[in-house]
Amino acid sequence: MPFFVSRRFYTLLVALGLVAALAAPAAADTPASETIHVELGFSTELDINESVSDGLLGVDFEFSVEGTGELTVDLGADITITYDREDLLPGGLVPVEVTFTPTDDASVELLMDVTADLVADIDVSPATYIGCIFTPLAPICPLLAVMDTIDEELRAFQLAGVSGNFAAPLGADPAVVIPASGDTAALSFAGLDLLSAQVAGDITLGPVASGVLDGLGGAATVATIEDATLVGGELPGIADVLEWQASGSAQTVTLQIPATPGGTVGIDLQPIYHWLSAAASIAIDIDFEGVFSLLPDPGNITVFSGSLGQVLVDEGVDQQIGDAVAAAIGFDPGFAAQVAAGNVPIPLTDPVISTFPPNPVLGGIGFTIDLDADDDGLLDGEEIALGLNPDDDDSDDDGLTDGDEVDIHGTDPLDPDSDDDGLSDGDEVNVYGTDPLDSDSDDDGLSDGEEVNVHGTDPLDPDSDDDGLSDGDEVNVYGTDPLDADTDDDGLDDGIEVMFGTDPLDADSDDDGIPDGQDTEFIENAVTALDSGVFTGRGNQTATLDRLAAADRAVARGNHAQAIHMLENLRMRIDGCGTEPDRNDWITDCGAQVQIRDLVDLLISNLS
Repeated sequence: MPFFVSRRFYTLLVALGLVAALAAPAAADTPASETIHVELGFSTELDINESVSDGLLGVDFEFSVEGTGELTVDLGADITITYDREDLLPGGLVPVEVTFTPTDDASVELLMDVTADLVADIDVSPATYIGCIFTPLAPICPLLAVMDTIDEELRAFQLAGVSGNFAAPLGADPAVVIPASGDTAALSFAGLDLLSAQVAGDITLGPVASGVLDGLGGAATVATIEDATLVGGELPGIADVLEWQASGSAQTVTLQIPATPGGTVGIDLQPIYHWLSAAASIAIDIDFEGVFSLLPDPGNITVFSGSLGQVLVDEGVDQQIGDAVAAAIGFDPGFAAQVAAGNVPIPLTDPVISTFPPNPVLGGIGFTIDLDADDDGLLDGEEIALGLNPDDDDSDDDGLTDGDEVDIHGTDPLDPDSDDDGLSDGDEVNVYGTDPLDSDSDDDGLSDGEEVNVHGTDPLDPDSDDDGLSDGDEVNVYGTDPLDADTDDDGLDDGIEVMFGTDPLDADSDDDGIPDGQDTEFIENAVTALDSGVFTGRGNQTATLDRLAAADRAVARGNHAQAIHMLENLRMRIDGCGTEPDRNDWITDCGAQVQIRDLVDLLISNLS
């Protein structure tokens, strides 16, 4: 029988660190890995209200932009969980690696779209009307008289559009610089081009180093464990904080499986966010056009300059993010302040890419570790240690699950026939009810497989034909048929013939022309074998034999009726073992008397 380790013994080996020496190679790959793609980001509105003013030789002008913009951040990332299935043991420690990899998805990662009204307001002093011919403004002197009425607007001007495709930076990655683009707008006066406006600048998104929030930087999450115990977490036994400073790096969460675990263990990651430092340098370059180009250019209207923190503060995004984090983990560990400083935690929101305001719920993801992938009652680590296939509930295909073999039947889950009797363990348990650990369940000298597959006998009945001989003796010793109580059809069961000296394979053992079942020979042999002390007198044994011989001669003559009469007379000498003793009996020992009487009754029956 192949060597097999019981679960109790196996548990001891685990404790002693000796399992590896006994375990066969696992039937399936032991590492397990799952990747979930996530989108991190948010959308918020921005208010724009900026202006620039200047003047020369009595001509004063002011240009202003007023509008709203929408800022949308949509970052992609892959979060991968990896663990070794060998560690999935009752009470086992399981290091789980969590990897964060920013991705450049098909969608636009950052989009800023600002639509505004551009307003021009020009004032000309009366003295300028008269003296303009003596100034560089002489070419437009005819227009100056009416320029004082200029108060023009260019509505719905796309002030700035910023979009870029990129994988968000981490750690030592270079910052992502996204150029700004927009319409070139023209404002006319009196049929003449007055000025043009063009957006210029860029937005810069840079990685945030560790240490921003007591060690939090890059990308980070809070991990909690369900149906297991967190070991050595940031908040012991409750949660662990994971931070990634490089794309594809792994952080480890260690959990301990209960000694009597359920079916799964969960790891929840919430909140998840990717820190980026956000700055912008966006301006509107305004130039006078045509005949108005003699006027000094008013310069640029600065829309954004430097950190976007103040812009987000003005819109209340800092407090919105702080409130969302506090709702997720119970407090704001400084997120709002970091947003104000220009370090923006781009979160996974629920729903994905929520709008600020209102205050969104921070989203999370969950990983489920299936401790028993094939649901056979053994954890994957137990199966791997035993050389079983953790993805196949019946590794040896014998009809019993691996768990039932180990925990209930004690059979070898790697051997379909643990007792090597020719029957699978599953058939023994589920079909025949035999013992899969005992090759001869009924101890009759035949293996269970021989009984079922060769002889057709009952593997749970040592004497399938109830002839007084075990199936094994019939097959291996006497050559009789274990399914036929009277192999030679002579009227005597095989067991009686063996016991009293006739041949169970020869219907006329003494070749006297009388079948053994009608011949007194078997009774004579039984009487001869008795001790003389069981008879009431010395001559009674001889007298019994004489009566039998006389009956035998009657049978030989074909006179069965006479033989039966003689046997019935003899029976009156052996009928005293009832409730009342019979003083005329020749055999006093009750056991011996019953034996001989039963044989006489059998012979009478056969002769009738």
